[in-house]
Amino acid sequence: MIRNYFKIAWRNIKANRVYSIINIVGLTIGLASCLLVSAVILNDLSYDRQWSKTNDIYRIISKTESTGEQMATSPSLLGPQLILNFPEVKSFCPIDVEQFNFTFTNTESDIGIKCLDTEETIWDILDFKVIKGSPQKIVKGYPNLVISQKIKELYFPDTNPVGKVVKQVSSYGEPENCIITGVIENLPPNTHLYADALFIKKHKLNTDGFRRHGKQYLLLKSGGATGLLTDKINTWYKENADDANMTFSLQPIKDVYLKSGDINYQKVKGNIVNVRILTGVAILLLLIACINFINMSTARISKRTRETGIQKVLGAGRKTLILHYLIESVLFFAISFVLSLLLYMTALPSIESFLGHPLGLNITDSATFLFVILVVVTTVSILTGLYPAWLLSKPKPSAVLTNRFDMTRRTGIFRKGLVVLQFAITIVVIVSTLTMHRQIDYLGRKDLGFNKENLLSLDYTSWGDKGPAFKEAVKNIPGVESVSISSWTPSYYGGSFSFEIENPKSHHNTVKVWYILGDADLPNTLKLKLKSGESFDRFSLKDYSDFLGMDEKPDKDKENSGIYKPILLTNYTAELLGITALYEPHNDLKGVPVGIVENFHNESLRNPLAPTFVAATKNIRHGVLLVRLIPGAPNDILRAIHTKYKEFYPNYTFGFSWIADELAKEFLAEKKLQDILKLFSFLIIFLSCMGLFGLITFMVQSRVKEISIRKILGASVTQITVMLSKGSFGLVLLAVLIAVPIAWYGLQQWLMEFPYRIQLNWLVFAQGGLIALVIALCTLGVRTLRASIQNPADNLRND
Repeated sequence: MIRNYFKIAWRNIKANRVYSIINIVGLTIGLASCLLVSAVILNDLSYDRQWSKTNDIYRIISKTESTGEQMATSPSLLGPQLILNFPEVKSFCPIDVEQFNFTFTNTESDIGIKCLDTEETIWDILDFKVIKGSPQKIVKGYPNLVISQKIKELYFPDTNPVGKVVKQVSSYGEPENCIITGVIENLPPNTHLYADALFIKKHKLNTDGFRRHGKQYLLLKSGGATGLLTDKINTWYKENADDANMTFSLQPIKDVYLKSGDINYQKVKGNIVNVRILTGVAILLLLIACINFINMSTARISKRTRETGIQKVLGAGRKTLILHYLIESVLFFAISFVLSLLLYMTALPSIESFLGHPLGLNITDSATFLFVILVVVTTVSILTGLYPAWLLSKPKPSAVLTNRFDMTRRTGIFRKGLVVLQFAITIVVIVSTLTMHRQIDYLGRKDLGFNKENLLSLDYTSWGDKGPAFKEAVKNIPGVESVSISSWTPSYYGGSFSFEIENPKSHHNTVKVWYILGDADLPNTLKLKLKSGESFDRFSLKDYSDFLGMDEKPDKDKENSGIYKPILLTNYTAELLGITALYEPHNDLKGVPVGIVENFHNESLRNPLAPTFVAATKNIRHGVLLVRLIPGAPNDILRAIHTKYKEFYPNYTFGFSWIADELAKEFLAEKKLQDILKLFSFLIIFLSCMGLFGLITFMVQSRVKEISIRKILGASVTQITVMLSKGSFGLVLLAVLIAVPIAWYGLQQWLMEFPYRIQLNWLVFAQGGLIALVIALCTLGVRTLRASIQNPADNLRND
């Protein structure tokens, strides 16, 4: 009997091809979109869950109590001490992702490879499938390099690389020999520790207190209470390090990618808020597709009630009819699901290209996921088909066959409610997309206080004694406006280093101050705007602070540690610290403010302004070279800079970046989310129009005789179109009223994540509502115009 029901359902689908195509297209788009969004969501949620010990691996997070700042780094001596003092800790390992350059015997130039900079204990914590060699056995005397299969195929396609000695070259030291000890399977892309090689080397520790910092991971014994262990670690640290201002917490490795939004020094990270937004989009797409199916199904009720009445006269019971219509619903969903899978597999490469990386978890590659999806789709198809099935099976045969069954009154409120819900969702998505676009555009156009355009940065380099001469050589290249050596790079953290001083406005609290160290040309190269006082131009070299590098900080206890040296303050810093007079020594800052510059954003726009000052030094031995180019500079200027670099530093690797490009990457995730919302808002609008088309179709069918009589009595096409449209027009207006407060609340919460944000105003909601109204009117106009120009005689012939 079930088989016969499927045959009848298939015949009905073929007999009503236009209706069936509209339904299948709507469901296919909704299901395929939901699958694609779900794939992105599941990929983000799967980060670092593939490790066999993932539930026992934690990263040490340090926190400065006075400022609340959290960092992914912790004192390098902390890990080894935890092993010695806490039996709950089984192993520890420093792990960081770094770009290293190597020279292979079969390559002419340096090869940049993303590596895990780590130690041999990494084998105790993470899982790597070894293909060649025995890399777990450390070869003494060399840093050990374990390459991935990808690197092996690229640079050693026909040879066994194990045992080969290669050179690791950099821009801050002499080349170092390394030995390849093994080949491992490529790391999965869904890990924040993704790399193409392991660079295993014993890191030298500073024994002078807990000064050096790095990213450290712990392997704990299974079943331990991490909260209790954290308390014990903090108590022990305060007793032994005498530092009450720093505390530690343990972050599960599976939380690193999505839950590190407020943790500094974490480069690879997602956003749990974006995942929630995408989850909402996936649910809304599926919901709207289901609403469309209900609307389109009930739109044909007037044509199918007579069929139902005849079936009841022939002995069909209500349960039998419900089962029959549910099978038809399941068949619609089954066809759409197969088509959506094909669409999903076709669109997946484009999604991966858009995201910039392959998805580590593909739902079509897992039988478990496919089974779960199949169960969900079957359940949704049954739930979606229940209402039309219940409605179609309800009328009594006598009422149907004598035209005494009024379907309009029975389905009107529910169907209108579905259309209102659809358009409310549509308006929320439209307004959200418009607001996100405005916010991202605002951040992109915001004045940073320095000129980011035409600003080139040469990678961090050990300049040695040749730095000033190299700087002068670059400055003499045609097209170069100014050059500066700095230990701080715009877009990379907030300064050379930071320290805390007492907050003058709250004596019980401290405030973090960023210290930017560069040469005397740094303000001019950044194009900082001087508000009062003067820059470093008139001061001689002996007036400049002479710190050896970014790790050496002002010492309040030393008389000769840079005190009374000229410094530039931002306007915000001067106001916060109450500095109104220049050329007067400031003991906390260890210098003499000689000028105040307009505020500039030395940190990401995700962070509010922080106190910052700039100091000049006559000889920076380590740092970056900032090069300000004249607009319209020659195209070969990079080649000229590269040539000069190799003249001075032939053994170093030349690397560069454009500051504007680096800053643009800051909100790349939000830009991609905005683009995704644009695409799916279009699909949601399309599906909502299909739902409205179904409603107006139902209204026209139920009032076809009324329309015909009105035409006979002299009603014009315009009058009939207005009569049919005004009810639906009111539904869209109601959807606007419902959507506005929901969108306002949700967007306010999203905007609160940004310290610099636009203000929501009525215009964006008016735009969203107007777009929805115009689209609705176009949809209504097409269907009602067609109904109003039909020949009345064709509709009244049988009466």
